[in-house]
Amino acid sequence: MAHATNMTLAFPTIPETPVLDTIVAIAFTLIFVTGVPGNLLTIYVIARKGQVQTTTNVYILSLSCADLVFVLCSPLYAVEFLVIGNKFGEVGCRLRDTLDICTMLASIFTLSVMSIDRFFAVVFPVKSLGYRSDMCAKSIIIVIWAVSLTVALPLFIFTHESEVAFGDFVIRFCQNKMSFKAQTAYTTTVFILAFPIPFVLITFCYLSITSTLLHTDNNNPLPQSTDSKKSKRRVARMVLIIVICFFLCWLPFWIFIMLSYYSVPIEQNTGKVIAVLFISLTYVNSCLNPVLYTFLSENFRKNVKKAFKCCSRKVSPVSVIQANAGNTSTSHARARQPMVTEMGAF
Repeated sequence: MAHATNMTLAFPTIPETPVLDTIVAIAFTLIFVTGVPGNLLTIYVIARKGQVQTTTNVYILSLSCADLVFVLCSPLYAVEFLVIGNKFGEVGCRLRDTLDICTMLASIFTLSVMSIDRFFAVVFPVKSLGYRSDMCAKSIIIVIWAVSLTVALPLFIFTHESEVAFGDFVIRFCQNKMSFKAQTAYTTTVFILAFPIPFVLITFCYLSITSTLLHTDNNNPLPQSTDSKKSKRRVARMVLIIVICFFLCWLPFWIFIMLSYYSVPIEQNTGKVIAVLFISLTYVNSCLNPVLYTFLSENFRKNVKKAFKCCSRKVSPVSVIQANAGNTSTSHARARQPMVTEMGAF
């Protein structure tokens, strides 16, 4: 949604701020060099060896893809800010703004569905088994991305590269060609889809989850093992922390955007600093999730270690033949064993 502040940030009448420019350069470099490898690692760990076999893993894979695309777009914003103006042409304008909205919506929709999935796993563990399959989760993810792209499509249509001349100096910048009234309506719609509705839905899910975990499982006709209950608590806690971080990182940005449309205009230089801070915070959120997975999921840490061991291990052709010969007798039995269980997201 950075398009809402493009005119303010790129307009050449704003005084130069070398200190802010340095901070932006350092911040976005750190965002890129941590966010891209972190999310690529998450995608690799989940996708390798058919580990996408739980609903939680399917949703986290989608979330990581959204975070990765979002972080990959960060240099477009940073370059425009630092050099004053768009350097990526018409296509760059349209893609950046469209992907901003698409990935943001895909992230919050995925987090909402993850919360609903945890709600059914804890509150209705038996009744929901038929619906909480990996195939069902994959179908939901396809719908989420289709809806997100559809909502973002107006930006691809109405965002264009414009230019303004100051003597011999020409500034090119990305501009939304919608009328102010249309922009306000569109931004408000995106805000409602991305914040109040998911917030209410997720809050309800976790209040119900908390209530169920604190009391006897009266809704569950079959007793659950202690390990199963602990696992569900761990997964629910991980999803909740990810959701809280998302809302904390995006709330200041949305307050700033909605005030810019519905309140007194903010002074330009002040608005520039605030916009940079809040937009940077949204990018930081996409770097946080891999860190959260590492600290909150023991299975994720184990799979990361396995991934690095596989990459660093040097295997000779003879050892491969011997290993294959030794494993022939058990290959069919292993094939029938699930790679990942409900007790071990990641």
